[in-house]
Amino acid sequence: MLAEWLGMTVFVAFGVGGTAHWVLLATPQPKFGNWIIVAIGWGFGLAIGLYICAEVTGGHLNPAVTLTMAIFRRKQFRWVYVLPYWFAQYFGGFCGAALAYAVWVDAWNAFDGGHREVLGPTGTASIFANYPAPYMGSRGGYVDQLVETTLFILAILAFTDKRNFKGTRPGPGTPFLIGFTLFLIGVTFGANTGFAVNPARDFGPRAFSAIIFGSEVFRANHWFWYVPIVGPYTGSIVAGVVYKLFIELFYPEIEKGGTARPSSIPGPIAPTPALTTVPPRTSVEGDLVQQPLLEPGPENPWRIELLWRKLKNRSFFD
Repeated sequence: MLAEWLGMTVFVAFGVGGTAHWVLLATPQPKFGNWIIVAIGWGFGLAIGLYICAEVTGGHLNPAVTLTMAIFRRKQFRWVYVLPYWFAQYFGGFCGAALAYAVWVDAWNAFDGGHREVLGPTGTASIFANYPAPYMGSRGGYVDQLVETTLFILAILAFTDKRNFKGTRPGPGTPFLIGFTLFLIGVTFGANTGFAVNPARDFGPRAFSAIIFGSEVFRANHWFWYVPIVGPYTGSIVAGVVYKLFIELFYPEIEKGGTARPSSIPGPIAPTPALTTVPPRTSVEGDLVQQPLLEPGPENPWRIELLWRKLKNRSFFD
């Protein structure tokens, strides 16, 4: 868990530092930063954090990612590790914010004269955590976080899916791709609520900011603080279900002995066989080989029977 904590601390330190660079030095003229600086700080800060800890912990750095892995990739990640990972991630977010604040405190004092405000012209609490734009309420903020997190974790599931890359394990470019995805979300959706997509990246720094600003960091914007927590957790589950139903369900099944059954998707180049009923069969060793009741064919393009069988034997979540 120390590696996960360290990776999270580095990630948040870069992210908060980039945001502070933009907020504290961009006025009265935006000559020291812009929104791209914020997206770069969080996106590529995440990539660096992942490079630091990925080999040891798998590099989650996000409680929503941990939840997705525990539910939908049970063979790779066990539930017993969820709470320790979450603690390391939330505490890492707290420590990363403290580290960035220690570096930027002089610029902070020059910006607001030492009088800390959560919101308003000299408000700086948004450097640490997510606060909605003036036009955004809690409902819109929830939808924003739900959609952003779903897109983000869909990308992570694709990048780390061995079958998606012809059986090879995720390579050294994977952390960069994940960080770039967060950067992309920042420059396309970030202005609404701040593109947290990560409960620990928001709550950890927000808890630290409460030491500086007081409890208003939780009460501001009609108690908005829970939205960047509930939204990402919900999005993580939606992303897992979508990836299972739209991607993994259509992979060729691997039979005993390593034989891949053809995909159910009919195509013009290699027509699929007609719909037939197939009795169980045995291998050379006499073991029963699991066979679908309906072979893939043009009349069974959605693999409904396979989905039902996976739900019955609980392999849908593997």
